[in-house]
Amino acid sequence: MTNSKVALGCLTAFLLPFCGVGVVTAFMALRSALAGDWGQAGFLSIFALVFGGVGFGMLAAAWRGRHRVAAIDQRRAAHPDEPWLWRPEWAAGRIESSTRQTMIASAAFAALWNLIALPGTLAALPQYLDTREPQLLLVLIFPVVGTGLIAWAVRAAARYRKYGVSILELAHVPGVVGRGIGGIVRVSVPLAPDRGFAVKLTCVNRYTSGAGKNRSTSERILWQETRTATDFEREWSGRGTRVPVVFRLPSDVRESDDRDPNNRIIWRLQVDADVPGVDYHAQFDVPVFRTAESDAPLTEDAERALAQAASREEYQQPADSPIRVTPAPGGIEVHFPMARNIAPALFTTAFTAVWSAGVYFLYRSDAPGFFWTIFGLFDVLMIYVVLLMWLGHSRIRIGRERIVVTRGIAFLTRSTSMPTASLSEVSIKIGMRSGNTPYYDLTLRGADGEKLKAASSIKSKREAEWVADRIRKACAIEGRGVS
Repeated sequence: MTNSKVALGCLTAFLLPFCGVGVVTAFMALRSALAGDWGQAGFLSIFALVFGGVGFGMLAAAWRGRHRVAAIDQRRAAHPDEPWLWRPEWAAGRIESSTRQTMIASAAFAALWNLIALPGTLAALPQYLDTREPQLLLVLIFPVVGTGLIAWAVRAAARYRKYGVSILELAHVPGVVGRGIGGIVRVSVPLAPDRGFAVKLTCVNRYTSGAGKNRSTSERILWQETRTATDFEREWSGRGTRVPVVFRLPSDVRESDDRDPNNRIIWRLQVDADVPGVDYHAQFDVPVFRTAESDAPLTEDAERALAQAASREEYQQPADSPIRVTPAPGGIEVHFPMARNIAPALFTTAFTAVWSAGVYFLYRSDAPGFFWTIFGLFDVLMIYVVLLMWLGHSRIRIGRERIVVTRGIAFLTRSTSMPTASLSEVSIKIGMRSGNTPYYDLTLRGADGEKLKAASSIKSKREAEWVADRIRKACAIEGRGVS
């Protein structure tokens, strides 16, 4: 018996009690309705929907996935050294967007969350009105989250209804490490966004840690590149849009890898556009692998063709960018002001406010002091992060003799410096992450190996590269220290 069959059997055994509870409570709800007890019928119906939905829904998904796994196993046996041929959509070079799956998953999760949260909320509110114990108000977090999930599900359904499923047709299967990946995204409706399509390619490490109740899955962005596609065109029939996508892939990135389900490497292509109503959004899982082509040197013609295909327009710093680069005596000055990333700052502030309220309620309740102390220490850390996001700033002054970096929170600042002549490298790397958006840190390195973190939380990779290039030119190290 294969591992997949054992796993399916265990999952089925786990879900059968949920199915049984769903069926029994459904019959009980029907009997209560026939007896005229509509309150009891409604209450039992919630249990029937929750348990039956989880049980039968996950069973259907598991058995459907079994056939997909079996097909992949057959392809794996036929092409053991060509993993890009294991998935049918990859082998065909024709990949559907995840729009439909996102709509179904968001609707199911929103329904499940709210069906579970509703009984607890209805039970806690009368107790609060009687006792006025503030910790009972924490239960209101669940319907608030549920409202947000409903909005997410409605938006996903509206997007699917408006745009349907988009198709990515790869020009070459697979995308090759050290070379590139490209193709055409076919949108089922005609679009002409004023600012073009934002095309983003991301390499993600999805890993699972812990065990049992402490088991959790997280994602870490390893590499990301964004382009703006303005050379899109409508289909000849006028019923769709073709968006060309091309990316040059570095030789040191990791290839797609799902051999270990607890530590996977996933490549995602995301296409977005600002249009009236619901914005366009499509996401595709794409194959990127290291092949024999990765190690073979490119001919001059191939290098020129790939560079031309993946070339981007000369970067122009947006007029509304908060980062300012101005001339200074003997060089330049780069200023990174406070509150330059409003969206993640607002999210972090809201999260910290909710967390602080929870700590307060724990302190006022009969909970052991150990709990609210631990949660309180984490709250202090979150408050510091909030202050850093709203009030953190830095300034880089590059003169003829020295580079001075001043960083701090509000008026609490600290300056460090190094000789201008000793600067050997200006590098950027991913630092903070907010959702699927990485923010970049800028680091200066001296000839003696000394590192100086000059700025953090730069949202745009291209702007971070542009600032780094301006610093290199000001220090006359063009062509060196690029990383």
